[in-house]
Amino acid sequence: MTYNRSLILFSAFVAFGMTCFVIVRLGFYPVAMVNFNVITAAEMEKNAVATENYFRNLSLLYGSDSDAMDKEESRKEIRRAALDKLISEVLIYEELSGRVENFQLIAENKIREALNEKEKLDDGIKKLYGLTILEFKNQVLLPQAYQEILEGRLFLKNENFKAWLDDSRVKARIFILVPDLMWSDKLIKLRN
Repeated sequence: MTYNRSLILFSAFVAFGMTCFVIVRLGFYPVAMVNFNVITAAEMEKNAVATENYFRNLSLLYGSDSDAMDKEESRKEIRRAALDKLISEVLIYEELSGRVENFQLIAENKIREALNEKEKLDDGIKKLYGLTILEFKNQVLLPQAYQEILEGRLFLKNENFKAWLDDSRVKARIFILVPDLMWSDKLIKLRN
């Protein structure tokens, strides 16, 4: 092997290593797969941080002990709940894609109506969740609108949303790629 080829190969390895480092650092690696849809660490972390901010601010508001949020068990439970929520959101999105045409437009219209008082909401959302209005829309409002649309469609067919969700969670192919969490039947559980 010549010097130039060795230099090119070394540079390729360094570039590959740096790319992998950046991907991992930014959280763009999978933590779960739901029917071949990937949930990334960044998505889970954003949801966990917003949830933790919400509970911490509520505990401060009501004067309860906010130090409980600093415990490792609390953080693990929040991460577990965030991933569980994201799995449900993926299942709901998949079902809506197959059942309802233009459901994204319907959801956007519902959110637009709810956000008429945007000026007042921006500050409250920032203080309570630590999110911008756009982040709040994508993490909280859109999934909630999708769920409401699906609940309405199921209701029209005399189906129960909770029963549908439980059944979907049992039938789904879910792989958890985080070492401290596991999938058991239809729930995410903490490993001991």
